[in-house]
Amino acid sequence: MKKGYKIAIAVGAAGLAFLIWKKWDDLFPPNPNDKTDDKTPALPSDKANAPASTEKGLNGGPSDYELAVARLQELLGVAVDMKPAMQTNGKLDYMYSVSDEALNATKAMQENYPNLKKYGKGVVTPNNVNWYVEQLQNHWTPRELTPYRRIGETLRLAQKGWFKSRAELPFVVGTGGTGYKLTGGYVNVPAVTEYEVVNWSWQNATLYIRVKINDVPRVLQVFGEKLKHLSKDKVFKIY
Repeated sequence: MKKGYKIAIAVGAAGLAFLIWKKWDDLFPPNPNDKTDDKTPALPSDKANAPASTEKGLNGGPSDYELAVARLQELLGVAVDMKPAMQTNGKLDYMYSVSDEALNATKAMQENYPNLKKYGKGVVTPNNVNWYVEQLQNHWTPRELTPYRRIGETLRLAQKGWFKSRAELPFVVGTGGTGYKLTGGYVNVPAVTEYEVVNWSWQNATLYIRVKINDVPRVLQVFGEKLKHLSKDKVFKIY
């Protein structure tokens, strides 16, 4: 390959990478509330629920959909070509599995991506790509949440217990039925505090518990790693 062509390809690749980086800051800005890797789950954002435009960008550049697919591929660790084919959907199907099955993109394609159909929103399209990106960015996929689901199921069955160690947890309020939303407030719950299970979301590996804060009953959200702060015993035990 001639030197001039190599330079042109390098410049083009650098320009594309910059464009993706620049555009993505606008699409999904960093969340200032993400203080640790133990992120608190929330309902998908408006941007995650919005379809990605397939119209070409400025001067014929990548569309919002192509940029979103590129970001998704980056998060999945597959080749970035902005086209969601077998490798992209296959790896995504693997991330939406709740079993210990090995990654097999070919098998997933032959079976029509069963995990995406059952636990996700189907294969990648302009209508769901932003949702998948947010799920991966926040580590909300079934494969990542399943270990915590096992803990949560045990706690749910016990119904009552106590805190083994101090934990900072967010307040939630009911939205009708079994729904809850974050209030924006947090509380440091001391060890030995008693709690009662109010609800359990298997899909999000999230437990909702009632505790007394200054003698006032409040509902808190316990997600992921935070579940390890809770004991399934009905009363506090000294060992």
